[in-house]
Amino acid sequence: MAQLSAGNEPAARTAFYQAVALNDSLATAHYQLGNCLRRSGELAAAEQALKTAISRDIALSEAYISLAYLYRSQGQREAAAATLQALVTAQPDPSALHQQIAEFLMEMGCHTQAAPLFEDYLRRQPHDGQTYLKLGQCYQKLGRFEDAAQAFQSAIEEDPDSDAAYLLLAHTRRMSAQDTCLVNRFEAALGKPSLSEETKKCLHFGLGKLYDDLGSYAQAFEHFRTANSLQHAKVRFDRPALIDYVESVKKTFTRELLRNRTAPEAVGPMPVFIVGMLRSGTTLVERILASHPRGFGLGETELVDRLAQHLSARMQMPYPACAANMDVATAQRLGFELRHQWPVKAQSSIRVVDKNPLNFLHLGLIALLFPGAPILHCMRDPMDTCLSIYFQYFAHTRNSYAYDLEDIAFFYKQYALLMAHWRAVLPAPPHDIHYEELTLAPEKTSRALVAAAGLEWHPDCLEPHKHAAGISTASLWQARQPIYRDSVGRWRHYARQLDALRKALEL
Repeated sequence: MAQLSAGNEPAARTAFYQAVALNDSLATAHYQLGNCLRRSGELAAAEQALKTAISRDIALSEAYISLAYLYRSQGQREAAAATLQALVTAQPDPSALHQQIAEFLMEMGCHTQAAPLFEDYLRRQPHDGQTYLKLGQCYQKLGRFEDAAQAFQSAIEEDPDSDAAYLLLAHTRRMSAQDTCLVNRFEAALGKPSLSEETKKCLHFGLGKLYDDLGSYAQAFEHFRTANSLQHAKVRFDRPALIDYVESVKKTFTRELLRNRTAPEAVGPMPVFIVGMLRSGTTLVERILASHPRGFGLGETELVDRLAQHLSARMQMPYPACAANMDVATAQRLGFELRHQWPVKAQSSIRVVDKNPLNFLHLGLIALLFPGAPILHCMRDPMDTCLSIYFQYFAHTRNSYAYDLEDIAFFYKQYALLMAHWRAVLPAPPHDIHYEELTLAPEKTSRALVAAAGLEWHPDCLEPHKHAAGISTASLWQARQPIYRDSVGRWRHYARQLDALRKALEL
């Protein structure tokens, strides 16, 4: 332990090995040995040491949690969840530890297992607003929207400054005239001087959504405008940096590079990349493919972003320029690293779907690493796309352009330039999917996109709303509804407020 405290892990590992050789019953030594092995990448040995620690002391909660982290790092979500459930069984008395376990399960997407632990905690601590908030988020992910609404209202009752609870409550359903009391409640909350700016921001975004649902479009837009102004003042969108990036991509990923420098195809499931602007239908397309028995949906990952960063670090050159000097061996390693992070269930699929829309920034790297991987490009009316972005409050800092209509239009035009480049240089052009066509003729369009993904048709693909588990984007409620056309031409409700957007898009 002294060596570990001094930061000398190799010596600590040796000492822990000696300790357990002298006394195999030392659960803490097995646990610490497992941690050392896990940090050094000796994962099989680490797993065995941590399992031994648990067998020596079934109440050693740290060993369970460390083992669960190990499984999660390997993409074994089910094994991680089972380990945490075993810890709950080993320590059945409710405690703060159960809340910690629930948060870990929630972080891994195991909402079915997390919800009962939060419920149990709240039976003993019924005034914990933050736990109500987390429970509501679990319910939302499980499609239990009425329960989620109740949990978010409880969170607000316990803490009127519970910022996210207001916004999440507004997104638990499509509001009707019967929900005017909720509108009044939100408006009244805005009048409280003690609220934080973050809560006011969430209230304005929430009220914008409520008024939009109710058809009060002028009031909706004013709330969205206020919310976006508050957020726009806190973030900075670097237009020159985006221009430089797009120009560097176009210079690096030429037709010659992409058609002459590809890595050999790997054996096993093929990735499918769904790209486009945010709010262009990417979630719906992923759900269609994930509904297929041989398709697996990863959701919105940042795996490709991290590969780009790893490539830049390995080659000690900026990305994307470094991709031009990448050899076949490096490409193979990077492709293996991405596949290695897929969940175990993905390995039995034919197609594994990554729906990060912003992967359109990396289609050249994708073509080098995964030759033949289908690329599905979601397209939607530019005005509807940009307005829908403006009406969302995004968690990720990468969306700094999303809070000003002219910034959104600028980003859209750079995206369009880059997609035009990819169509000209990629060995196989992306398969375009128009949101309007998908909602007008679901079966015809779905059959085409399923075929473009390299899958045979299956009727389950016509019911994507039944396969909406795991959605974590702003489309969560919509993803659980049958395909509808209500959002087509939505911008026309706000035509008078969107002259600047139309001009910026040069439409």
